Amino acid sequence: MAFLTPEAAQGADLNSDGDVSDRVLHLYDAGTGTLDNVGFAAEEFVLGTTLLALRTSEAAQGAQDLNGDGDHSDYVLQIIDLASHLPINTFQAVIPCRLEACDPRVPYRVLKDTVKFLTLEADQSEDLNADGDARTWCCRPSTCGWSAGALRPSCTG
Repeated sequence: MAFLTPEAAQGADLNSDGDVSDRVLHLYDAGTGTLDNVGFAAEEFVLGTTLLALRTSEAAQGAQDLNGDGDHSDYVLQIIDLASHLPINTFQAVIPCRLEACDPRVPYRVLKDTVKFLTLEADQSEDLNADGDARTWCCRPSTCGWSAGALRPSCTG
């Protein structure tokens, strides 16, 4: 089970960013009775069978530049491997899908080893579709798994 915990309600800084104004993701394993603070602020999340995708505000995560574009004003896709509870930073800006074809309850598509999401090129400071500008949005897949010799899971895409 996954849920967001308001720091203010707990009176504690749960993501170590120096304030108590965020909502931080927690995972609960009913089988073992363990509660895991993932340590990421989250706007929302989508729980799949093997992965959990969440959107983290760089500002809410202590003004960190999570996607490497030189600012801290974006929302970045984080992925949690549910088997290990290890977080994976995709370094990709993300926006919830607000298109008519999308289900508003599911802002990203979480599949077995892939998360499909939208990125605004301007948020990523990159021309992602090679059309000569950075003004459009792109649908991006991020495939996650254990690479040979890796100590932790990684994503490509």
